[in-house]
Parts: sequence; C-alpha cells; structure tokens
Amino acid sequence: MSGPRDPVPQFNVPVNADTGRPLTEKQMFRLSAIREAAERLYEAMHLSDGSTMPGEHQEHTWASRRMGRAAEHMEVGVMLARKAALE
Repeated sequence: MSGPRDPVPQFNVPVNADTGRPLTEKQMFRLSAIREAAERLYEAMHLSDGSTMPGEHQEHTWASRRMGRAAEHMEVGVMLARKAALE
C-alpha cells in the first residue's frame, strides 16, 4: 500500500532490471549504440553466410554450423556489453 509521501510511479520509463531505477540518458545512448552495432554485425554475418536477415520477431537462421556458433558467441558478447553499459 502506498502512502502520501511515497514517490509517484512513473509509467513508460525504461528501467534497469537489476536495480529498478530509471535509465539515465547516458545508459540509453550506450544501449542504443550497442543495439545498432549488433544489427550491423548480424547483417554482415548474413551477407557472408549467404542467408537472409529475419523479419521482425523472427530468429536468425544460419546456413552453416560455424556461423550459427559464431552467432551464439555474438549473443553472449552483446549481453555482456549491455550489462557493462548499465554499470
């Protein structure tokens, strides 16, 4: 139950899932840069693999096992970069 002195909850504000605090402008900028760089790298990976980029809400599919393995490492790298951007 909330009281009169509790802060008013803000809606539609990006929040850090670990701390529950709103993201700063610097954090949002870093996350945006990471997202753009990852998309460019995925596009380059698809071009070199001979596969096509997936549509919205679809997973990446790779023609070769090695490119699929590289994509797994890419996902881990992006997750670690996002974690570092939020610190």
